[in-house]
Amino acid sequence: MVTLYAIYSECQQEFLRFFQLGRTRESVLPTILSRCQIYDFNRISVEDTVAHLAYVASKEGITAEPEALNVIALKADGGMRGLSVTTATR
Repeated sequence: MVTLYAIYSECQQEFLRFFQLGRTRESVLPTILSRCQIYDFNRISVEDTVAHLAYVASKEGITAEPEALNVIALKADGGMRGLSVTTATR
C-alpha cells in the first residue's frame, strides 16, 4: 500500500504544502506524522490491470493473449509504474 502524506505548515506564504509518498508510516518521525493528512492507496487488482492492458493493446492495434496479459499484471504487483517497467524491459 502506498501512502500520501500531506503536510500543511504556516510559513512566510499563507500555506506551504509538502507531499511525500511512502510505503510505510514508520519511516516518518512521529512529530511530523502528527501534522499530516494521510491518504492510503490500495493496489490495483489483477483483473483491473488485465482489463486496462487489453484496452491499451486494442487501441494500439496489438493482439495479446489473455494469459500473457495476466502474467504481466501479476508481475506489476498492483502498480501501474511497475507495469510500465515490466513491459518496457521485455
